[in-house]
Amino acid sequence: MERGKKDRKDYFEVPYAALRCLVEPAFSERSVMTHSSYSKKARVVISTAKIASSTQIITDDGEIVPYDFLVISNSKVVAAQSILIMGGGPVGVEMAGEMVTDFPDKKVTIVTASSRLLTFLGSKASDKCLKWFKSKKVDVIFNDK
Repeated sequence: MERGKKDRKDYFEVPYAALRCLVEPAFSERSVMTHSSYSKKARVVISTAKIASSTQIITDDGEIVPYDFLVISNSKVVAAQSILIMGGGPVGVEMAGEMVTDFPDKKVTIVTASSRLLTFLGSKASDKCLKWFKSKKVDVIFNDK
């Protein structure tokens, strides 16, 4: 997504599924998920936050939305001094890699509930990924949510 453009989609595309979709077109139905399908207890709000406090946001149309967790993205990333990425799977690892490549002076931390990164791959790949992150001064916190 280009900087400054708003992501107003109500779905998530699994980016690493694209190659499988080329081989098995029917798989594409499983590679796109609405946010509400995996966030059963969450309310998905697609809007711009005008004001944010520690417990709620006010959207650009004046709606007050209380929250437990707030995710800030896009232009806020550029201004941030540190970035916290939740998840050590392919998307989290890719995001961390992009962050330290494009913003080498930012403090990047990955938190994963697993005991290693990229658990669906072998330990050799996990070890190589962790070694690269350490060389880039990325903090990785295992076994935590």
